[in-house]
Amino acid sequence: VPYAMQTGLDLVSVEGANQIVLNGELVSCDDLSPIQAALQWGCRIEVPDGATVELARSGQLVMDLEGVEFTFPRRPLPLIGGGMSSTVEGDGTVRIATAPGAAGQAFRLRVGDANLVIRDSVFTVSYSEGEVGINVLEGELEAILPDGRSEVVGPRSGAMIRSGEFVPMDFDARETERLQALRDRAVVI
Repeated sequence: VPYAMQTGLDLVSVEGANQIVLNGELVSCDDLSPIQAALQWGCRIEVPDGATVELARSGQLVMDLEGVEFTFPRRPLPLIGGGMSSTVEGDGTVRIATAPGAAGQAFRLRVGDANLVIRDSVFTVSYSEGEVGINVLEGELEAILPDGRSEVVGPRSGAMIRSGEFVPMDFDARETERLQALRDRAVVI
């Protein structure tokens, strides 16, 4: 795979599934090397319900994809100030912890009709039946709503985006342990 096509993401693990859908094709998880080789700009991963795929980008982030359809950007962003921009499709959950080496870089997620901008953060985004749930353990996450308004979700807080409206909520404490473990893994990548 030419370097320019590689996302720089490493497949860390697949748990809870014998196969995933990658770029529209069913792929066995017995050997992870074909999945690693297919992690190119524009690729799409469909993780079945109850399964988790963990990816890491050295020095930048650790990401868990759980029961979700996730599409990487079609092209890399600039190397300086770049980051990554991806799309979450279908119901499921994405957990991301940015690493110290990614300080200041913006990572962008398109979830439903909202755009999320993440810097120096540890968070969960879930998407179900058109609603976006957000839980931020550390850092901040900016939610840009369909009408262009921008809202910030700070540390240890949450929010829901329903029908284009931002609704502040308490942090879901059930996410604490998973996000702390993800953050700890991000520190060592």
